[in-house]
Amino acid sequence: MGMLKFFIRHHTCAQIRKRIQWIFKKTDLIREGELWVGGLISFSIVVLVSFAYAFSNAYLKQYPIETSTDSYFACDLSIRNAKFQTHLQTLAIPPPETERKMFDLLNEQSLLLNVDFINTFINCDVVSIQALFSNIWSTIRWSNCQNIDSILSLSIPLPHQHISVEITLAQVQTIGALRIGVSGDKHEEDSYKLQELNFYRSFSKNGSVLAQILPVSLTLTKVINETLSMKGEKSNFSGIYIPTYTIDLNNLFISRDQYIRSTSQAIILSIVLSETPYYVKNQQQPIAKQPEIIFHNVLFTVVCLEIFGLIFILYKLIFKTIYHSICWVVFRHHEKSKKNGEEMNSDFKYSNTWSNTSDVDEHPITDVF
Repeated sequence: MGMLKFFIRHHTCAQIRKRIQWIFKKTDLIREGELWVGGLISFSIVVLVSFAYAFSNAYLKQYPIETSTDSYFACDLSIRNAKFQTHLQTLAIPPPETERKMFDLLNEQSLLLNVDFINTFINCDVVSIQALFSNIWSTIRWSNCQNIDSILSLSIPLPHQHISVEITLAQVQTIGALRIGVSGDKHEEDSYKLQELNFYRSFSKNGSVLAQILPVSLTLTKVINETLSMKGEKSNFSGIYIPTYTIDLNNLFISRDQYIRSTSQAIILSIVLSETPYYVKNQQQPIAKQPEIIFHNVLFTVVCLEIFGLIFILYKLIFKTIYHSICWVVFRHHEKSKKNGEEMNSDFKYSNTWSNTSDVDEHPITDVF
């Protein structure tokens, strides 16, 4: 606008400038068409709040974290519209009605015990398995047994989740390491999802082999994750077991000399599966829901309009008044200086006239004959 007004002298440019000013006045949301600058600032506010709305919409979709992707709309790609709370709760208290179905799915999950004897030549024909039912040891069968690449692998379906299993290898052979894990199938029902269970842990010690008596304790802990709905609907639940191994490597492994001097004719692995008396409750909920984001966007828009409106009011009440006061003082000073200059000029002319008259009087005319 300044270039059109001061640097381009053409009637077409003047018409264009007036047309632009008219458009800006019609789009003035701050002073309602009083100033064309208000229309220009209104366009700036529209761009600003548009970016704010786009950011809010993208941020709203960053929930839950299971279905969200990287936040490319922000500098931090890991930003999420989710917050978490974690609690330890006792199993002695009955769970809430909304969580009971998840507990039932966890309790009914069929578990498969997986055991690998690593670096050994023992085969499946010398393996026997027993499980403790009440106070009676009963023989159970494996679902899979094989020795591939000197690794004897056993897969044992567990009749119960809390059980003691004893694996006997009726052959004296060295075993370099041990790997124990538990697996279970996933299941989904309505808003309840039982996650797939599949974990392992290996045990080894340099320069040592497995002992003949191998006590292992495996404790399972229920973990229940609750994801609150964004729109006030039912929560989504998911559950899984996390393991805790209790093993003393000093008792689990012995040196080769100790193994040679041993008189045992079999290797016995005892695994006790139990459950902790508590469970972990994780709750995921959104930081900002849709009504909150809409309210904050409207509030942000109003604040932007009010801030720029306040700037215009300050301009009219303070800055414009100061500007006019300064202009008036400068104008008065200029007028006073101009008046003083005129008086000095008139005095100077008068003094010059008086000086000329004096010169004539001081030199009288004499007649010469």
